[in-house]
Amino acid sequence: MAAIVARYPGASASGTGISASYDASNETLVLTNVDSIASYEQVLDSVTFIAGGADPTSSGTVPARTVSWTVNDGGLSSTAKTTTVSLLDVLTSGQTIFVSGGQTSTGTKTVTGDSITVGAHDLYFDVHTIKTSPGPLTVTLVNHGAIYHTFKIEGTSLYLKTNAGHAATGTVTLTKGTYTFECTVPGHAAAGMKGVVDVS
Repeated sequence: MAAIVARYPGASASGTGISASYDASNETLVLTNVDSIASYEQVLDSVTFIAGGADPTSSGTVPARTVSWTVNDGGLSSTAKTTTVSLLDVLTSGQTIFVSGGQTSTGTKTVTGDSITVGAHDLYFDVHTIKTSPGPLTVTLVNHGAIYHTFKIEGTSLYLKTNAGHAATGTVTLTKGTYTFECTVPGHAAAGMKGVVDVS
């Protein structure tokens, strides 16, 4: 079986005091420091697992992985609990992306000055509903994730694509109505990378 590499998306843990370290030899991600339950839930929801190799699912015969979780108070460890994470997407790089917990695109942003910045994470946007007026709309897509993402407003010419750590900007003229947007990388919209643009 291909090795699993756990990536900790630091942008998703902003505002917490939690630190993370990954031991690749033991395939173990460790979260430490005193913080609230809500902060730990936020970080755990954003954990992404990447399995390398050209065929990590063995031609579809191994479509999932089992992850074990334990809590240690500094002296004693809890009984291990397990979670099954399923294949979401096979990238052209040969990596396979798994998500445990997972987040979906949430929140509303109102456009000011005919422009908006949308953050892409693994695997969600930082907005679900974009409110704007008819006319030109300039969108800047900033990729905070570790993998490739896109942003497309359906029924328009706006199609942005960015590699990890990069940004892309485009402008489209919208008329009154409701449009959908999504990441067009296979499996990403189904995982939660989608939303609507409300033009009124």
